[in-house]
Amino acid sequence: TYIVYVTGDYQTWKDVALKNTSTNPTCTVDGNNPACVVQTGRTDGWRTDGTGNELVNSTVSDAVNGVVSQTHGGTSIRGVITYNNGFTSTVSGVGGHGFYVHNDVGNARSEIKNSVSFGNYFMALQHYNQVSAQSVGDMDFDEVVTLNGEFWIVGQGPKSDINVSDCHVYNGSFQFGYADEVNVSGSVTDSVVYSSFNAK
Repeated sequence: TYIVYVTGDYQTWKDVALKNTSTNPTCTVDGNNPACVVQTGRTDGWRTDGTGNELVNSTVSDAVNGVVSQTHGGTSIRGVITYNNGFTSTVSGVGGHGFYVHNDVGNARSEIKNSVSFGNYFMALQHYNQVSAQSVGDMDFDEVVTLNGEFWIVGQGPKSDINVSDCHVYNGSFQFGYADEVNVSGSVTDSVVYSSFNAK
């Protein structure tokens, strides 16, 4: 479930503040169990399963994952702040991210630009693909700032044409790929990592 679930195409959501009202971000089952979400009362914040959708100048907080965009192309996230998203499972630990995104190669290019993610339970930003046979990419991260959390571009399949520019990672790690992946192309330019950097 979601606070906002965008299934149509070419919609613009602008100047909105999305916040889950649950004050119980703890569950007593494994974090991958749907019952965990039920126990916490939290849902994902803003999710797009359409093409060409935009989230602009907005905040998302106190959700499971703040902003979710996967498989569909042309997503543009600009001027967005995500914070305090995620949960704690007494069985499996913390889960939930500020941004949880990816874009399949061949779709229209997607972007996260001029955005900030901090104080989330697990990762500040995760670009992830679940299918090892599917290449993901055609995505730009520009002027993104993460604080107290990871900025990871990882997953089970190869990454292609992913560009990171003018980004800052404070008190967290930056990782591009896993060791067992055969990544196709990507770049990291004019960015600063104040902790650990790992590229595969």
